Amino acid sequence: MSKSSKVFFILLILAGAGGYYAWYLYTKPVANTDDVKTDLSVSSNELFSDYETDEVAANVKYLDKFVEVSGQVRSKSTDEMGVNLVLEAGNDFFGINCAMEKGQEEIISTVNEGDEIIVKGKCAGFNGDVVLVNGILVNN
Repeated sequence: MSKSSKVFFILLILAGAGGYYAWYLYTKPVANTDDVKTDLSVSSNELFSDYETDEVAANVKYLDKFVEVSGQVRSKSTDEMGVNLVLEAGNDFFGINCAMEKGQEEIISTVNEGDEIIVKGKCAGFNGDVVLVNGILVNN
């Protein structure tokens, strides 16, 4: 076997291994939020205030962590991506935007604007609203 054939063979193996790893990550099941430990509990007003005051410090505290947020429902909507709840946060324009996990539709159907609820989700940062993803309703 020539040197170039050996190099080609090694590169082929590495490419196959890389492809397998990419496929594994793509098909890896997402953990159910219900099974994940809560890192912090906070009110919607406090969470929003922390981000509004110092986004960098708030990211250190909340980003990519599972947070239970208590607050009053401002709005509820459904689209092709699923159900979203927005919690009041002491701001006329922005709040806590919670993208809820699939399978939460039935329990969320009982939630109305103005209800006090607790949502658990993964904090995905700040873009005017504080964004939670993979949300589940903790109480109702």
